[in-house]
Amino acid sequence: MGRPEGGYSVLMSLWKRWSIATGATLVGTLYLYWKGPVPVVRVSDTLPIDAPFWYMLSAFPALGLLLADLADLARERRWRAVLELAAQILVMVALSHSRLELRIPISGHSLLFTCFMIRRAWLPVPAIPWRRLELALGAALLAMVAAVKLLWWGDPVTLAVGVLAGLGFTWVGRWLLGRDG
Repeated sequence: MGRPEGGYSVLMSLWKRWSIATGATLVGTLYLYWKGPVPVVRVSDTLPIDAPFWYMLSAFPALGLLLADLADLARERRWRAVLELAAQILVMVALSHSRLELRIPISGHSLLFTCFMIRRAWLPVPAIPWRRLELALGAALLAMVAAVKLLWWGDPVTLAVGVLAGLGFTWVGRWLLGRDG
């Protein structure tokens, strides 16, 4: 394995990124345990079922990898990109958390996974050697969310709104950063 600029080894970067993702998933596990069951909301109607724990937990590895992106950008001293991604993460977390109580018709999972996936495809920062692997992870998670929302809960609206919002977030990020980030 080679060394990217600055002598930061690819294996060390991989270890750090997945450590952050694992940490975020552990924190997410504790949060979900503390919060208790989360009801399924289809558009703005609460269904008489709870979302499976594994479904709720699936957001945290991708959120952790976005936090790892944030750490990589800070390490590279790309402060404009740090601010852009930090703002996106804060808005996504706030929107995903408050949408259930405010009955906002958006899927936080599809928003997060779309933003995560499209960042890997469109935005050049940070330079991630295994971008395709993480892109495949995002695609698999988004496919899982789509299957659950469409086949189990009959909810194409929040799925579509989340995907469109994720596209919008990443478009705004690309516009703010310019082509080179």
